[in-house]
Amino acid sequence: MLDLKSELVNFPQINPERLAGDSKEANVNIRNAVELYNKALESLRTNSEDIAIIGLKKALSLYPDFIEARTLLGLCYLYVNDYRLAAEMFKKAAKDEEKGGLAQGYLKSIAAETGSGGSAEAGIRLQAVKQKTDKLADGAKKTKSKKSPAERKSKKQDARTQDAKTQDFKTQNIEVIKQESHFKRESQKFVEPFRYKADKSGVKRPIKSFAAGALLTAVVSVVVLVAGLSFGTGDGDEGQKVTAESYRQLEEQYNRLSSDYNELKKQLESANNEIRKLKLKSSFTEAENLILERKYEQAADLLIALKNEDLAEEDRNKCQGLLDKCIVQACQAVYNSGIQLFNAGKYKEASEKLAKLKNYNYDYAYLNYALYCLGKCYDSLNDSKSAIETFQLVIDKFPGSDYAIWSRNKINEIMSRQ
Repeated sequence: MLDLKSELVNFPQINPERLAGDSKEANVNIRNAVELYNKALESLRTNSEDIAIIGLKKALSLYPDFIEARTLLGLCYLYVNDYRLAAEMFKKAAKDEEKGGLAQGYLKSIAAETGSGGSAEAGIRLQAVKQKTDKLADGAKKTKSKKSPAERKSKKQDARTQDAKTQDFKTQNIEVIKQESHFKRESQKFVEPFRYKADKSGVKRPIKSFAAGALLTAVVSVVVLVAGLSFGTGDGDEGQKVTAESYRQLEEQYNRLSSDYNELKKQLESANNEIRKLKLKSSFTEAENLILERKYEQAADLLIALKNEDLAEEDRNKCQGLLDKCIVQACQAVYNSGIQLFNAGKYKEASEKLAKLKNYNYDYAYLNYALYCLGKCYDSLNDSKSAIETFQLVIDKFPGSDYAIWSRNKINEIMSRQ
């Protein structure tokens, strides 16, 4: 089996100046493709094959004749056991007379390793068949490992025994709870006369004195500590007795449940922290992929939302690092689409776009004009409050500019209409 890490020595970093296209646009595409290829090599060295595959696919979409990228992508597919796509990449790369030798070597290596008589395609098909056969064999082993009838009978008996124990435990718990409820009701009968006193008007009011509190404590203590004391149900029956022993059992059960609750609470907090870490890692990966795909606005929106959360210093630094890679391009994309919508008279859509530039909190080159247009959008939508706030922001951020003068005029105009 080919070792991906050891094979990387065959794929050195490429200088974009080494490749040249037939036009300026082609040169830009080639430069971007080479940059994606070099980043894919870095991803592979850090065991991020999935990110490398995404980057290489994007590189080939920009520069289809990029033989090194196609060969490396085939190697990645081979590493993740996608033999069909690996063969497709190697076969296309092998057609190149100058740079296809490495891909031909990989095809021959696969054929020799699988013993397919030198046929690369047969070797790759054989690898796929072996993979399916291994899965079937694993399924057969699991089927054979099923328990015998005697073992299944014993397991059912154990389950019935466990169910009986569980039912006994539930019954005991219900009885304990009944005793506890009765104890609370009867205690209330003793305590109630001492909770209130009547004022001159005959209205009962809560007793707030220290003596009353001490008396209540004493009554409750007597109720709890006196062993063998019976509380009648009021219908002449003997009633249910609350003894010191039953109280002790209730206290022990409460302590156990309290301890279990605290332990489960800790486990829940730990699980929530792990989920939060996984979600954060997934969000960073998503942002990296969006940047690779040049979806800078979406990447910036995601990272700004993450940045507003309570992140650890390491995560905050990583978030800022990714944001630095895409914020300029994101501002440009938002500005272009926002101004286009503004010029078309679509003020609501334009305001939603241009407002993002405020959230990005980045000193973009055309921020003064963008904010001025945002204020005009709000004014056209009859949102005077937002318009005044936005024009005032232009004045505060760019006090010596023409936009500040125009913004002050717009504020006076809006105020005169009110």
